[in-house]
Amino acid sequence: MASIRKLDNGTWEVTVYVGRDAKGKQLRKYATTTSEREAKQIARDLENEVASKSLTNVSMMKMSDWMEKWMEKRMVQDEPPVHTR
Repeated sequence: MASIRKLDNGTWEVTVYVGRDAKGKQLRKYATTTSEREAKQIARDLENEVASKSLTNVSMMKMSDWMEKWMEKRMVQDEPPVHTR
């Protein structure tokens, strides 16, 4: 879920909850913009990325999870595997 707030300097801040790290700490994605309308669009876009699991914190991801995610994306593409002969 995204939250949008107006900052003292007149800009808008978007905060989206991404998940938790290995220690249980909440992970968030932040963005700032100059208009409320644009902030709402950014919030929708980030929420969609989180929902589709395309937005992740790679630095906190296990290598095996990253490889699995990479393979899933690779299989979706219509390209032949890299190691063909």
